[in-house]
Amino acid sequence: MATKAEVLIIGGGPSGLSAGLSLARARRHAVVFDSGEYRNAPSKHLHTFITWDHRDPAELRAAARRELFEGRYSTVKYSNVPIKAVTKLPDGAFKAVDAAGAEWVGDKLVLATGVRDVMPDIPGFAECWGKQIYHCMFCHGFEDTGAKSAGVLAIPPLINKDMCFALASMARQFSASLTYYTDANQQLADDIQALLKPGAAMKLDTRKIARLEPATGGGVTVCFADGSSVHEAFLVYHPKSEANVGMVKDLGLELSPSGAELKVTPPFNETSVQGCYAVGDVSTPLKALANAVGSGSVAGPAVVQQFIREGKPIAFEPSL
Repeated sequence: MATKAEVLIIGGGPSGLSAGLSLARARRHAVVFDSGEYRNAPSKHLHTFITWDHRDPAELRAAARRELFEGRYSTVKYSNVPIKAVTKLPDGAFKAVDAAGAEWVGDKLVLATGVRDVMPDIPGFAECWGKQIYHCMFCHGFEDTGAKSAGVLAIPPLINKDMCFALASMARQFSASLTYYTDANQQLADDIQALLKPGAAMKLDTRKIARLEPATGGGVTVCFADGSSVHEAFLVYHPKSEANVGMVKDLGLELSPSGAELKVTPPFNETSVQGCYAVGDVSTPLKALANAVGSGSVAGPAVVQQFIREGKPIAFEPSL
């Protein structure tokens, strides 16, 4: 028999927990399903989030869980069993099946499932990602101020010369020099060369990259196919990302034109399916912690208002 709740929240990161907190404040009954997988897991520090700057993201999640599930709120519950499939029932409710085979039914659905960064096919890249390879020069970079040199990986899908130049200009704020690594893409190298100004301390390297290695003592070693290598304090790369929506494929949710996010209606982020909301990275191209928390805190009240418009202003007694 399915366990009933008013709202099913899929995703236990900051956006899902934020949505849960809003619902708890309104005494609505919800369950937060946490897969334990987080996009920023490789990084040991979060930044540009006031009061939490330069602290471990895991600490923020743990503090939010304590606040929501171990404090004064009792209507929102937590499950560390991930959801595997969601369908919509004839009455408009949502049925979810978790990895243990348990069934859950909720009147509303909040998707805080995040996105997945697609790693390029370069040996060692995944091991360096989030540690020596950065995607955002606000999230990273400041701690490397004064570096002798850094690099931009100008490889697919980051093969737009203007995007490469923008990332390089940001990285240059923390490094005395900057190298564009085009991985044998001569055309891109020529395009970037046209943007470089004399004396800008930026240069090109068109050698074929064989692998990347974390360097002893910090930084990253770029190893080339010809057997040579160079050391950089850090590398910058902007990956393609994909929405984590496999568990809700049967809902037929519309994606954004890029395919990296769900299509939502701002400001409350309802998706193309009524009663289903999306928050956090899966709902916006502006993927930042503050935005994730903000979207959750907005979607939660939107769900409550939808309940009220439907004539359900009083929280029911669930079977949790």
